[in-house]
Amino acid sequence: PHTFTEKTLLRWSKFPLQFWRFGYDDITERDEATEMMRLLKHHSYRGDKVRVYTLLGNEPKEVCLQRIREVIAAGFFPWPQRVRPLGWTEGPLPTAHGWTEPDLVAIQRFYNIPQLWRSVKPEDFEYCGRFPFRD
Repeated sequence: PHTFTEKTLLRWSKFPLQFWRFGYDDITERDEATEMMRLLKHHSYRGDKVRVYTLLGNEPKEVCLQRIREVIAAGFFPWPQRVRPLGWTEGPLPTAHGWTEPDLVAIQRFYNIPQLWRSVKPEDFEYCGRFPFRD
């Protein structure tokens, strides 16, 4: 989103794209991501035609969830991905900012399934016998 402009949108819209995809990986990108979503919406792109990669685990849980909620509020689909360090090949993912690996997995699964986040309140989502959105 840092270099995306209306000129970029018009140039790329000539290609037979299935989806528009971009990353909103941390809160410092908020202004650029918001502007990109505004431009896409202005040009009538909606819903699953815009997928926004939202990194999970690189910031506190509430900040990551805020970015996801902003994408949904703009009318687009979040596409959460757990942060994976370079060189990570297997085993439990390292976690930071108060995250646990089970929460990373559960929240990623919840927001990767639109039927869930459209019909179930996050605090009512049960995954593997847990409620990952409840503190």
